[in-house]
Amino acid sequence: MPLYSSSIPVKNSMREKHWLNEELDELKQQVIDATSLWRTVGCPRGDTINRSRLQCKYRCKFAIKQAIMNADQQFNEHIFNYFSSKNDDEF
Repeated sequence: MPLYSSSIPVKNSMREKHWLNEELDELKQQVIDATSLWRTVGCPRGDTINRSRLQCKYRCKFAIKQAIMNADQQFNEHIFNYFSSKNDDEF
């Protein structure tokens, strides 16, 4: 291991996106597939392929937002429970 690798901070993408799960991966893959199909047919704007692509995209975005909100709520509940279970008298 090089010397500089221990001194330069590196972002860990899994730590930043701890809310990712298999369902979101599947939705993301559906968006990728729909977009590649849309591009192969010439990127039509008013076609059913485009509507399907946009629906996949919006469904994925909504699911990501929900996952982030759920993760934040669980974290806040965990912190609240941790601090409310502290014994103030012994402090």
